Amino acid sequence: MGGDNSVIDVNVKVITDGKDGDIIQQYVRFTKIYNEQIKLYGRNAKAVYETIRICEDENVLADYMKSREKEVSGIMLAFSDVTSELNLYVDSKVKAANFSQLVNLVKKKLLSVPQAAEELNMTIEEFEEKSGLKDE
Repeated sequence: MGGDNSVIDVNVKVITDGKDGDIIQQYVRFTKIYNEQIKLYGRNAKAVYETIRICEDENVLADYMKSREKEVSGIMLAFSDVTSELNLYVDSKVKAANFSQLVNLVKKKLLSVPQAAEELNMTIEEFEEKSGLKDE
């Protein structure tokens, strides 16, 4: 703002629940149900379909769910697929980083090959082959 570094005082209203039965309360309930189902089943079709079923049983966004069930489930499944793919990607990057770090620790003799292999849920032979330490 023209180089003005003034401090701005802001009040934020966080909505955690609406009035009984209003759309905000129903949406908050929907997200709680979905999160519960994800904990039970993971991010998959079962969690999506159970969320929709429970919402219909509890009359949470029921009219919307009934009129647009395919659309709602399609969006939720697509989001679950993207989230699952992202989690797999992140996990693979973390494991790759851990592998490299563990190889370095073994090379510096700060960690044994069996310890590194166990950390990665690999056999000693797999770890040695993948790391190139078998030849050393």
